[in-house]
Amino acid sequence: MKKLFIALFFTSFISSAFAFDLPVELPVDVPGVSKDKKGDSAGGSGTDLKALSDQQSAVVASLNSALRNLSKAQMVFAEALDLKEVAEVAKVNSENLAKGDLAGKDELKKVVSSSSDVQAKINKKMAENQVLSAESKVKFATGVSPYAKGTVDVVATGKNAQSATKSLSSTKDLTVLSKMATLIYVGTESPGMLKLFFDSTSTLSKFMTANGIDTKELKSASDALGE
Repeated sequence: MKKLFIALFFTSFISSAFAFDLPVELPVDVPGVSKDKKGDSAGGSGTDLKALSDQQSAVVASLNSALRNLSKAQMVFAEALDLKEVAEVAKVNSENLAKGDLAGKDELKKVVSSSSDVQAKINKKMAENQVLSAESKVKFATGVSPYAKGTVDVVATGKNAQSATKSLSSTKDLTVLSKMATLIYVGTESPGMLKLFFDSTSTLSKFMTANGIDTKELKSASDALGE
């Protein structure tokens, strides 16, 4: 838990620097960021664009994987909870993601926003302590595995994006920031996503327990979130 909140605080601090274009003086003992990586020039000693580009590609692929699994789970959960409109939105997200990885910042932002909204509505419904029918319990349980996989990927994506964006915290080169826009977006969005799915997993566990649904498959998600 301590590690999670430290990560959230540090990333929020960096996010503020990007938003207001303030120079951020990184501590010299930040893991993976040495003194000679504080320069501003693209392609110079301070910014390895090739490495950052590779990291951005990896983060985008990981986030797409997370969103694909989460949209599948959300569709199942919403249907079992009789949230028809919410289930339809989750279905559209799932179909769009199934076509291939979304690479652009705007594309990802749209799906992340929609997925977060869907999850919030599912959480609200679960918090009402609805008693599921036997058939709905069986259906609901089939969404747990993709939910757990998606949440594990969200955590991994967040950690990788936060780590990568640390090396950009003192960069003012607009060319670099433009090329790394998607990476920066994911890095700054990660705290909110981690908080959402931390709360979601806790709510899900309580709801499943109350309805007599086995929670073993949730363990990987809980472990990844540090619960």
